[in-house]
Amino acid sequence: MFKVLATSESARKGELATANGTLPTPALLVYTHRGGVLHLTPDLLEKLPDAQAVQIDALQFLNQPKPEVLEHAPGGGRRFLALDAPPRVLVATARDPAVYEYVGALRKATNEGASVSIHTGAATVTPQQYVEAVAALQPDLWVALSDDIPNDSRSDRCAKSAERTAAWLPACLDAASAIPALAGAGVLAAVQGGQYVNERIRCAEAAAKQPGLAGVVVAALGTGESPELRATIVKEVAARFPEGALRMASSLGTPEEVLEAVAQGIDLFDSAHIVDLVAGGYALSFPVTPEEEEAAQAAAAAGPAAGQGQRAANSGEDDCKMNLWALAHRTDARPLLPGCACFACANHTRAYIHHLLQTHEMTAQVLLELHNTHHYLRFFSAIRDSIAAGRFSQYHSWFLARRQRWLVEGR
Repeated sequence: MFKVLATSESARKGELATANGTLPTPALLVYTHRGGVLHLTPDLLEKLPDAQAVQIDALQFLNQPKPEVLEHAPGGGRRFLALDAPPRVLVATARDPAVYEYVGALRKATNEGASVSIHTGAATVTPQQYVEAVAALQPDLWVALSDDIPNDSRSDRCAKSAERTAAWLPACLDAASAIPALAGAGVLAAVQGGQYVNERIRCAEAAAKQPGLAGVVVAALGTGESPELRATIVKEVAARFPEGALRMASSLGTPEEVLEAVAQGIDLFDSAHIVDLVAGGYALSFPVTPEEEEAAQAAAAAGPAAGQGQRAANSGEDDCKMNLWALAHRTDARPLLPGCACFACANHTRAYIHHLLQTHEMTAQVLLELHNTHHYLRFFSAIRDSIAAGRFSQYHSWFLARRQRWLVEGR
């Protein structure tokens, strides 16, 4: 199902072959909420040909709708969610990157199942119930249920999380073996343990003993751990699995987080970064290659006629994104990002999107979603190209240096 095609130090370029297409990695899984890509209808999603894979949180199908609703729908869960044409790689997970379901006053996990807060309220889900919800989605790849906990949980709670997660993995596999719809789907083991590396290792070693796994998810990231601790956790977990196993990191989103994880050999990412950007009215604007940065600098140096000069002081723009709420864009006739080929940039201006935001018209979110998803997928493509060329370390260093230059010098 997965194979590594090239490496650059620890970074890996690979491909995930499924019945619904082949996904090049490292890859971004497009975020969905209850099975729908935010702000985009299926026809608009087709304007993003590089959006080859989506993430769906199976917990959101425990109730309203229940799994049987999807199973009995014509064409099954994929057609019900309009993800069948064109076919896309579908990855079912046990966590929404934008909404942490594992906290709340009513949450009390037991050895029998996880306790979550979903759109219908507090719920307890057993491995059997979870796998039934997964099967209804007809995924190509799915993540086993785990006892997800925040990074700063107590040591005894982290130990219990690792134990439960290790115990639920074979329970999920047993349940899946009786469901024909999951016969060809790959399974990723989740690794829990919070901030305690020894618990992460214990959970990973138990999971690695299970036969037939497609790979591993370093779970419960993005819940307060330091970058240094995160790097240690990823390194120790990856070391417990075969070199050719698929590796996924949960809920890492910013460019810096993605690059650090890729440097450690992570292949798949589910992320709410674009969700957060769109909600704030931001458009991504960073160059995805050094050549793009040089071209942008040359255009700016040529003067207003070519590059429209330097960033306005009130533009709400930094080295990665611009704020379309800012008044500086009120009469700006440029596209969001000059040279960008996305639908939003090819057809609309900053002034128009600024106007849409000011009038609270949801078309603003539609256009920002299109642009930001297109741009972030280009970023992942540039990462893959740098690995194939054996230059990922240089690419990583260039990106961080550009970011640091802005933070220090403002340019």
